[in-house]
Amino acid sequence: MFRPRFGSTHEDNYFTRIFKGDALKDAFSRHRTFLFSQLVLRPGMHVLHVACGTGTTSLELAFLSNVHVIGIDGDSAKIYQAQRKAQEDRMTHLVAFIHVPDITKVDEIFPPFSFDAAFAIEVLNFLPSFSAIYRPLSTIIRPGGSFASYEWCWTARLNPQDPEHRRLVRSIEDSFPIVRRQPSHRTMEAAASALLENQFQVIQAEDLANRKSTATLPWYSDLQSALSERHYFSRWMDTEERGGLTKQAAALLLEAGRHGLFTPMALLVAQRV
Repeated sequence: MFRPRFGSTHEDNYFTRIFKGDALKDAFSRHRTFLFSQLVLRPGMHVLHVACGTGTTSLELAFLSNVHVIGIDGDSAKIYQAQRKAQEDRMTHLVAFIHVPDITKVDEIFPPFSFDAAFAIEVLNFLPSFSAIYRPLSTIIRPGGSFASYEWCWTARLNPQDPEHRRLVRSIEDSFPIVRRQPSHRTMEAAASALLENQFQVIQAEDLANRKSTATLPWYSDLQSALSERHYFSRWMDTEERGGLTKQAAALLLEAGRHGLFTPMALLVAQRV
């Protein structure tokens, strides 16, 4: 049976819980597959991958679920790479990639109710608000269709009145290409409220980082290992998957993670009403 070469095991900067003894690629695969399962897909459905990067995850979903996937991204170079992958993997009958300079205007690209489902993985943090993308998605996802994402969020432990917490918030926002927001506007509760305001019913809102057991390592363990060894961090950063994460940015995320102020895996699952 033909199996496509999905390329890198993960793209850009995203994180996962790791079971002790896991190969990192297996941990990432499980993290993606869990999100896929929340979409409740059937063969032949049409799915939108928001901010698809170089296409690896879109190709994987299409292959595993036998669905049609359109990946969109604002980076034309990444879209070009994704298109090349689809051709090389002989998946163009199921997957297409489109450059959309402003993904908040995706409803101007596709007709209403074009998709049965949509998903995103830790990539919506650069938008000015959750509603900036949830609103147009509500137009192009059919009633009864599903949406699932992992979001970057501040946790309830973050105190906006604490100077050290405020410093960490601003430092992280300035170290990544993300828009500054009030801390209360980048929480899981704010994401869930934005979904409700935009014609979605929230099925699940959960910080997966809180699913702890003696068998799992925290999501930031990969960062911790990389930062503890200078040569390892250099090799770690040379991979496509890390998408230009700097040592300073990695250290800031590690600090926020250790203090429980930040999660990169707030799971949001919703149904278009």
